[in-house]
Amino acid sequence: MPERFEDLAYILHKRAYKESSYIIELFTREQGVVSVIAKGAKSHKSKFYLNLQLFNHLDVAYSGKSDLMTLVQADIKKVAGIAGQKNIFCGYYVNELLLRLLHKHDQHPHLFDHYDQLLMSLTNNLQPEPFLRDFEKNLLNEIGYGADFSCTADGLALKDNLFYIVSPGEGIIAAAPGQRSDFLVQGKTLIDFEAGDYSNENTLSETKKLMRRILQHYLGNKPLKSRDLFAKTSGN
Repeated sequence: MPERFEDLAYILHKRAYKESSYIIELFTREQGVVSVIAKGAKSHKSKFYLNLQLFNHLDVAYSGKSDLMTLVQADIKKVAGIAGQKNIFCGYYVNELLLRLLHKHDQHPHLFDHYDQLLMSLTNNLQPEPFLRDFEKNLLNEIGYGADFSCTADGLALKDNLFYIVSPGEGIIAAAPGQRSDFLVQGKTLIDFEAGDYSNENTLSETKKLMRRILQHYLGNKPLKSRDLFAKTSGN
């Protein structure tokens, strides 16, 4: 008998499969990223037809024994309400990060909850940047690449007025006078980042640049499609 799973889920990506079905990448609370086939879901008569939209919060059930499971239930728990081009692209960006950085079937219930909170902030049309930075930080922590932004790699407290290099995999190192690096950041920025305080515009700007470079280090040379798409659409 195929094993059956029931879980909370969001759709990270879906693509057409044959004439009437979809292959869907789910982000589930208890099983992580799971690939499922939604048979016949393109049909207006399908019980899935209206429910399988990005950012809908779903109660799902799926079964099977292979890497591609069969979706058997997808009931809406909460309808997606993200409005505005920028917020929608932020959602695309986060979905792509999860697909690129998470291993399938790795459990990340806390990250799932952070994702749910992020979508809520996008739905409420709040300034997305602080929520994105916190989510990126939590994502790296969850997959074992996180840094302790409260002190140096040697355990020394950071100082507001000094500069530091955030080295992926090695932690925070005090910068030598005049030293240059793509990962060079002011101490105050790191202290604010650790505290989740983005009231300073410089903190918001510097953490965005820093996280982009750290994430790129782990993503490799393949660019994020969502970032390129947003740049082309917005003209940036």
